[in-house]
Amino acid sequence: MPALSDSSTSLHTLHVDRRVGLYRAHMLIYSVAVLVLLYHRTASLVTASKNSFPSFVIHFSMLLADTILAFMWACCQAFRWRPVRRREFPHRLPNPDLHEWPALDVFVCTADPRKEPPASVASTALSMMALDYPAHKLSVYVSDDGVRR
Repeated sequence: MPALSDSSTSLHTLHVDRRVGLYRAHMLIYSVAVLVLLYHRTASLVTASKNSFPSFVIHFSMLLADTILAFMWACCQAFRWRPVRRREFPHRLPNPDLHEWPALDVFVCTADPRKEPPASVASTALSMMALDYPAHKLSVYVSDDGVRR
């Protein structure tokens, strides 16, 4: 299918997958199969309730498991209803003047010296200070609970 936004100034293109009809046909067939299976489990539950209690418990647990799995499958189908492919063009972004960039505050929070050794915290703070960002617009703060030695 053609791209929905082919302009040379757009920041991305969006293509709908060609096989969307196959996906939807598969969903329809699979939905019918799941409904038939749930009907079969319900009918066997009714006949099992007349036989014995262990048989009823087994059939009920199978019906419950199939219902849960069918619900999970149905929830995942939203992602397959209209699959798309995107392509981004970051080189088309405008280059703003460095004076227009907003001020950026970075907070490095620490709590437990055993889980977050001081060398790791210092490395994180130094990495934040090495960001490709104007130095006069970048502030890095380390927040510690005061337990470190």
